[in-house]
Amino acid sequence: MENLTEDMVKKCSGIPLSIVTLAGLIAAKPDMTPVDWQNLQNHLPFSLETNIIPEKIKRTLLLCYIGLPHHLRPCILYLTIFPKDYDVERKRLVRRWVAEGIVSGSRDMSAEEAAEGYFIELIGRGLIQPSKITGDGKVKTCRIHDIMLEVIDSITSQENFVTVLHEQSTQMPQGKIRRLSLHGTITQRRGVRLSHVRSFTVFSDDKPFHNYGKMRLLRVLDLQGCKGLRHNHLKNISRLFLLSFLSLRNTSVEELPDSIGDLQNLQTLDIRGTGINKFPGAAVELKKLAYLLAGTKFHSMRMPTGVGKMKGLRKLGLITVTDSTVLLQIGKLTQLQKLSIDVTVGDVEDTRRQEHLVDLLSKLDGCLRSLTILDSGNGNGLGQILNDLRRPPLLLHDIQLVGVLQTLPDWVASLNRIVKITLRFTSLTRDAVRVLANLPALAQLVLGYKSLVECDEQLVFDRKGFKGLKLLHIESVEVSFQEGALPNLEWLKLIGHFGDQSVSGMKHLHSLEEVYLDIGDERLQEKLRKKATKYLKRTNFVVA
Repeated sequence: MENLTEDMVKKCSGIPLSIVTLAGLIAAKPDMTPVDWQNLQNHLPFSLETNIIPEKIKRTLLLCYIGLPHHLRPCILYLTIFPKDYDVERKRLVRRWVAEGIVSGSRDMSAEEAAEGYFIELIGRGLIQPSKITGDGKVKTCRIHDIMLEVIDSITSQENFVTVLHEQSTQMPQGKIRRLSLHGTITQRRGVRLSHVRSFTVFSDDKPFHNYGKMRLLRVLDLQGCKGLRHNHLKNISRLFLLSFLSLRNTSVEELPDSIGDLQNLQTLDIRGTGINKFPGAAVELKKLAYLLAGTKFHSMRMPTGVGKMKGLRKLGLITVTDSTVLLQIGKLTQLQKLSIDVTVGDVEDTRRQEHLVDLLSKLDGCLRSLTILDSGNGNGLGQILNDLRRPPLLLHDIQLVGVLQTLPDWVASLNRIVKITLRFTSLTRDAVRVLANLPALAQLVLGYKSLVECDEQLVFDRKGFKGLKLLHIESVEVSFQEGALPNLEWLKLIGHFGDQSVSGMKHLHSLEEVYLDIGDERLQEKLRKKATKYLKRTNFVVA
């Protein structure tokens, strides 16, 4: 076996992609015999030998693909839907896998949990590379290497797995099309059979040319980023009865048709970054909808009465609720894991409404894992709501609070599972930071604009807390790092206005991998960079 693996490594020709991918294959198959490996190595399709990829790299990558278990092969082939050098969001990808039935669940595991596991496996094998990683180590976006993309693109063409049309495409595909991906502006042409299309994806600013109503087998309709798309282009959407995944994210759509309520198999609806500010009343009949992703940082979507019927919801927001009845109904959604809610619209000082918000959050204490609450009012409504919780959500992994608090609720000190905390406009004192320092699982901390009250003293990080913190994001707060502080910090972001002496002690952050500076003063940015690089030789500095 040792001789065989040495021969395989030699075929990598010192190319990192080949070595890493082959290592992933070997690690994933500890029980294979030398005979098994020899057979696998010999089992290479001759039809791909004339490709432009250097033969030694190609053979290694093909070997790694052939060595994949059958459940992972369609998952990696699926990535040919996306353009070259495209950052693919992990959540978008795994939900699409589930929607098309490429990944299914079991008695002990949901389909999305299984898909997340497959994604991690592909990362571990080196077949896809992380491009953005969160502070707690999760892959946010990924890429596939150009050479690997060429290899699997050849396979998808042979197997008719994915059909990609480019602007420069001169020939239209013949026969059945199962997955259609458009890269760039393409005018509609005759002779293309679309009746068997299961997924349709567009990477273009223009409106897509197809009449969706004819794609009766469609399960995934992903129009993210199509700025030319308007609500009138969705008039036949109700005909897509099998549709499970619909993304209108970052399009110009401003309202959803009432007929969207007919899509009884819809599981994911992504309308973030659109002008949609009201969810249709008829759409509360979407019993299978699990992910309703809406709003932007600056506006939310109003929910109608009847939302309590949507028992399958797991993620909801960003939403606005002005009706107390709707608040009571949301409290019945016991599968809800992530809630993002704007409590500003309407009379935030209304005592009854605040009581209903308290009741809602108390009822969801056992299921919520992520909570975002926005309150841009001038009062302390947000602080009152959080302090009045009878059963606080102590199982939270992620919390974002935007609005005046002045003091942290006592129960925050008991958030033993919290991984990420984001604070903006909270007007907290330095004492609040000492509370956060003792949270054992905290990996990401964002101290946004006006999160802390103005103070003449620097915010000091010493050796006493934040032992697991990996990402620190600070906006316009003078800060000092003492020796031994933040021993595991890998990413530091400084944004806003800082004076000459407002950042000190960066040299003590020995685990720092990257510093992002966007402080408006080029002279100060360069000064900080030069001062820190004397001690942090391996740290990457990114200047906005």
